[in-house]
Amino acid sequence: MGKKPTIVRVCQDCSCIENGAEAVVKKIEDETGLTLGEKNKQYDLDYSVCLGGCDFGPNMLVNGNFVMGAQPDKVMEQIEKAAETKPLTQQEKEANLDKFLNEEL
Repeated sequence: MGKKPTIVRVCQDCSCIENGAEAVVKKIEDETGLTLGEKNKQYDLDYSVCLGGCDFGPNMLVNGNFVMGAQPDKVMEQIEKAAETKPLTQQEKEANLDKFLNEEL
């Protein structure tokens, strides 16, 4: 059985659009030959609704990993790096949240 395609979801909510999501999508489309909603053996590309990181957009999910601040000139590198990263377990997410909430702001 072959390698599964890298799943890429780019936020298309207002804040991410205002911060350059369209340029990010265009770069991904140019590099992959896909348009939103299409997939091939290497990539599964589509949009996402708000991912909850509006202050840091444009944002993406890559194989379940949250990518903040996607940049057109670096987006393919950002995708590859996120695709190679193992997603956090629920327990790890909760531990990170607890750590964040307990830090002095």
